[in-house]
Amino acid sequence: MNKTNIEWCDCTWNPVTGCYHDCPYCYARRIANRFGGCDKGSTYGAYHQATWRRVNPDSPLEEALFEVDAKCPPINIKFDPEKQKQKTSVAPYPWGFKPTLRRDHLADYEKKAGRTIFVCSMADLFGEWVPDNWIEEVFASCEKAPQHRYMFLTKNPHRYMSLYEKSKLPLNNNFWYGSTATDNQTMMYAMRYLPAWKYNIFISIEPMLGSIKLFEAEQVPSWIVLGAMTGPGSNRHQPKQKWVEALARDASDMAVPIFMKDSLVPIVGEENMRREFPWEANRSRREGRFQVVPPCGGHRSYESSLYPLISFQVVPPCGGHL
Repeated sequence: MNKTNIEWCDCTWNPVTGCYHDCPYCYARRIANRFGGCDKGSTYGAYHQATWRRVNPDSPLEEALFEVDAKCPPINIKFDPEKQKQKTSVAPYPWGFKPTLRRDHLADYEKKAGRTIFVCSMADLFGEWVPDNWIEEVFASCEKAPQHRYMFLTKNPHRYMSLYEKSKLPLNNNFWYGSTATDNQTMMYAMRYLPAWKYNIFISIEPMLGSIKLFEAEQVPSWIVLGAMTGPGSNRHQPKQKWVEALARDASDMAVPIFMKDSLVPIVGEENMRREFPWEANRSRREGRFQVVPPCGGHRSYESSLYPLISFQVVPPCGGHL
C-alpha cells in the first residue's frame, strides 16, 4: 500500500511497474530511475533462479520484461553504523523503469478496508508490451478484494478492446477503465476505444497541452480528471485558461463530472475549482434506475460564472420517487 498525493484517489498500488512509452513529461520514470536498482535477490537460496528472472532473455535489452515471484523479492542492503548491523528493505524498482510484474505485491490490498486505488501508477498495465497473463493476474487480485474501487489508466485504450474481444475485460461495478489525453487528437482517439457501452470509463487530461472539444467525441466519458503539467520544465507547458473554460462548459452541458487537480489553481483560481466524483450518480445511470441531470435541467448560462460548481441531482425517470 502506498499513500499518495494524487488528489482523486486514496492510494496507489503497483503490482506492475515500468513502461516503454518514453513520455518526456513522465513523473514515474523520474522516480523509478532515482530509486531503481537493487543489491541482490533476497536470501531464499534455490528459489532465486526460479522466482526472480527476465521473462524474455532472447529479446533486446530495450524490450526486456521481468517477473518477481512472491517468495523472492529483490532487496536493498544498508549498513547502520550506530547499531553496527545491516538493514534490508524490498527494492521498489529493481530494474529501474523496465516493465516488471511484482507478484510479491499482488495480495497487498486483500485485507484492507475499502479505498479508491489507482492501479499501476508507475506503469502502463495495458501497454502493448505487457503480456495478457500479467493483466489477468492483476484483475484476479482485484476481484479477491471487491471492497475497493480500482482505477485503471492507460495511453493505449485499444488494449481494452482487445481484452474485451477475448472476454478478458471484467465487467465489475468497482472497476474504472481510463485513458490519458493531452489535446483534442488524443482525446478523440481515447474516446473511440474506451468501452463506454457497458463499463465505467474516465479520461485523465494531464497535462493539458491543447484545447479539447468534448462534443466532437464519439462517446461521453463518465468522468474527467483535469490537470496541468508539474515538475521540471512545466512552466513552458501550462494550459491556457480558455482551454480549461471551454472544457468545463462542455462537461457541464453534458452532465459529466469533472475533477480539477490542484495544479490548475494558479490558472483558474481556487474559487473556480471543481472537484466532482461520479461514483453514485454513474452507478444509478448505468443500472437504468435514474438519470443524471444538471440542477434545473437543460442548458446552463455561463455569462455570470465561468465555472459553476454543479451538484448533480440523481432523479428517477418520468418524475417518480426515489
